[in-house]
Amino acid sequence: NRMKNREVRMKMITTTVNLRFLIVVYCVFCSFYCMAAKPKSPTNLRIQEYTEQIGVDVDHPHFAWYVSDTDRNESQTSYRILVASTLKNLNANKGDMWDSGKVPSAGQYNIKYNGSKLESSTRYFWKVMTWDKKDKKSPWSENKSFITGLFSSSDWAAHWIKSKTETPSVPYMLRKQFFIDKNIDYALVNISGIGHFELRLNGKKVGDHELDPGWTEYAKSQQYVVFDVTNLIKNGSNAMGVWLADGFMDLRNSGGRSQLYSENYEGAKRMIMELVIKYKDGSKERIISDGSWKTSYGPITYSNYFGGEDYDAQKEKNGWDSPDYDDSGWENAVITGSPGGILRAQSQPPLKVVEVLDPVSKVQKGDTIELNFGKTFAGIFDISLSGKAGQTVILTLDDGTKQFNNYCKYTLKGNGIETFRPHFFYFGQNKITVKGASLSDNDISPKLHGIKGYVLSSAATTAGEFISSDSMYNRIFAINKQGITSNLYSSITDCPHREKAAWMNDINFTMSSFAAIYDMHTLFAKINQDISDSQHEDGWIPGMAPFYRDPKNPADPFHRSPFYDISSMRFPWTMYQLYGDKIILQKQYDVAKRSLEHLISNSSGYFIDYGLGDWLSPDPVSREFIETCVYYDFVVHMRQWAEIIDKPEDAYYFADLSIKIKNAFNAKHFNFSTHSYGTQQTANTVPLHHGMCPSGEEMNVFNALVNSIIKSNYTINCGQNAHGYMLQVLSDYGRDDLVGRIHTNTNGPSYGHWITMGKTNTPENWDGSLSQQHHMNNTFPEWICKNLAGITNLKPGFEVVRIRPTSSTTYVPKMVFYSLKTVKGEITSKWEKHENEYELNVTIPVNCKAFIHIPTFGKSGVTIGEGQNVLWKDGQPFGKSKDIIFTETEGIYPSNNNYIIFSIGSGTYKFNVKW
Repeated sequence: NRMKNREVRMKMITTTVNLRFLIVVYCVFCSFYCMAAKPKSPTNLRIQEYTEQIGVDVDHPHFAWYVSDTDRNESQTSYRILVASTLKNLNANKGDMWDSGKVPSAGQYNIKYNGSKLESSTRYFWKVMTWDKKDKKSPWSENKSFITGLFSSSDWAAHWIKSKTETPSVPYMLRKQFFIDKNIDYALVNISGIGHFELRLNGKKVGDHELDPGWTEYAKSQQYVVFDVTNLIKNGSNAMGVWLADGFMDLRNSGGRSQLYSENYEGAKRMIMELVIKYKDGSKERIISDGSWKTSYGPITYSNYFGGEDYDAQKEKNGWDSPDYDDSGWENAVITGSPGGILRAQSQPPLKVVEVLDPVSKVQKGDTIELNFGKTFAGIFDISLSGKAGQTVILTLDDGTKQFNNYCKYTLKGNGIETFRPHFFYFGQNKITVKGASLSDNDISPKLHGIKGYVLSSAATTAGEFISSDSMYNRIFAINKQGITSNLYSSITDCPHREKAAWMNDINFTMSSFAAIYDMHTLFAKINQDISDSQHEDGWIPGMAPFYRDPKNPADPFHRSPFYDISSMRFPWTMYQLYGDKIILQKQYDVAKRSLEHLISNSSGYFIDYGLGDWLSPDPVSREFIETCVYYDFVVHMRQWAEIIDKPEDAYYFADLSIKIKNAFNAKHFNFSTHSYGTQQTANTVPLHHGMCPSGEEMNVFNALVNSIIKSNYTINCGQNAHGYMLQVLSDYGRDDLVGRIHTNTNGPSYGHWITMGKTNTPENWDGSLSQQHHMNNTFPEWICKNLAGITNLKPGFEVVRIRPTSSTTYVPKMVFYSLKTVKGEITSKWEKHENEYELNVTIPVNCKAFIHIPTFGKSGVTIGEGQNVLWKDGQPFGKSKDIIFTETEGIYPSNNNYIIFSIGSGTYKFNVKW
């Protein structure tokens, strides 16, 4: 019995151990299964697509996020958003402002707030969860907050104020002291100072912005900026200080130091500010700009947007922006009126220092030091000096263009090492000369201790990144990016030195390249507002928006041209395509329609013959030819626009008009004997790009274009009106090799020639002359993204994309990588070609469908696989994959332009091609 009991106990122990082991294995399995199957938290939460979620001045803002699940063919089927008045409520999953509930939808951007009324100058908190295709919910996202601006003019209690004396090109200071005796929950500042302001609180600069606020048509609208200053306010005495400068508001009295169009005047500089303090007891207090503020002049004795900036350290008023400063000698500010129009929150990304540079060389030449930064950029500097009180140094910023009479002057106070950094001036530069300074300790001149170059640009989120196996391509992309960065401000400028102007011509050709590198959603929206504000009463759009060359002259092609008018269509249309922004189509339709109606009324026999024509072309076509092509393109897109927003009568009218323009154009300009539009690159590119060719003649026109390229020895021989279009047309017809051959040509005109010339930025002319930081020819990023890497948007908002990398084998790299952040998520395309093999790796975000075009390079016996699956073999589909579906072939197999096309959903895929 004892033996039997022992055997029973052993069996029970063994059974228990085995059961426990199975339970552990089961739990581990379930754990791994749950980890693999459970959706991830949403990421990249955004509101109104703001870079900084602060100053939201729309009462029903729009939310957006990324769905970060990595499973293939994944999709969001529902979402739930919580918006709370306190973080405590949000953490308790209490959406006291808005609980959307579970909303069946794949929508992940442009999701409209539909909760309780939001209050001005208030902080709110929000988060989101999503459900996947199996209806499994994700964890909550991280908590995010946003701060509202002021929803209407009636919400402002503050007044516009200014100094009693109008002082062109001389900034002044304003200050206000106040007392706090309660515990603060948060404190927000709403402030506008035009032209530009710098806000200081208790002795410190507020925020890291530069040149706030954005430049606008001041008589129509201005921008204010919102700052969270909770951590800068203390119990007891506090003081706010504001520097106020002219910017574009007033360019007069430059003292002979500026150039070109610098006599613009739109009124005296002025400021409006409202500090809103919410206390922990729930009460609120406002400190506003009014007649109790004090003003005075200080050490900035001259500041002009073109002329430069002077600083006399001997005139510093130490502690002026701190509490308990004695301002009894200061004058009271005076209350003034608004410049006009509407005061809006600054919604585009602010300007910031995006890169810090050290000089690569320092050379003393007599009493002058030459400092070279090895890179051409737009921005400012700071310089550290020591010397005697009253000694001065002159700093001239130079980017290698024509020297203008602009400079910065610093006068020392003679107190150890002093640092000077301009507040309200920036310029194009690659070197700085410092006159009156020395690198030596033994010189009587002020000693230079150090200098930094600060690259100033928009703080827009980087959207596109590129790298390849070819150093020439990498360098070409780099200078294109630098040229774009140099002109990415609160408007898109033409250059950072000569004009700093928001020309509506250049951006028409490069906006897709801007968007291939940076998230342009909010800046494009701001530019749309500038276009609306700048539109002439007759409907035409001036050459700049905002405009600073008054009076507007309709007879001046630099003021009025179809190339400016079409920007009223191109910006909204591009926003719709890239960001799925249908709201902008509704908002801007009448602006674009009025502009087009102006063109129609000024056409003659369906032709337009005024404007700039084929700008800067060495082999130009007639003005009528190019402007009529612009006119046709405008009409075609307006027909599509009218269809989308349900205006069928307009759509019919524009469709009919486009046919009449096309027929008239071809009757006059198409040569049916030579089957072309002539011998110029522009002549055969532009109509082909716009779809204007007579039916069946497209290949003939393309061959004429190729012949013109060969005739010019594979170099650029067209103006800005055709260059970017030509790259796209060549790729559309399978000739990426020609694009590569043109632009890697080191003899030029080409990007490759610029590289061999040592350019680190993009000049205005193909010979490398004039401006050294112009973007009008910077269309290479768009071509690299769309054609070399092959990422193309097929449906607005990237709901459907195409990945169709180049099939060329010459004049292109052997490896290319491009990633593009879209409203859906990040799309990547990486391919690498070997002697007998080709690899294509792609990543597609959730809620996105993709068509993958895999090139076969004219090879026979091609096998295409993905992972362990063989998808194509012996000239036909082979095998099956639940994630990858064969769609069709493109071109004849085998041929150089043959692609095998598969459709996929989200996820990461690694295709392998062998022959």
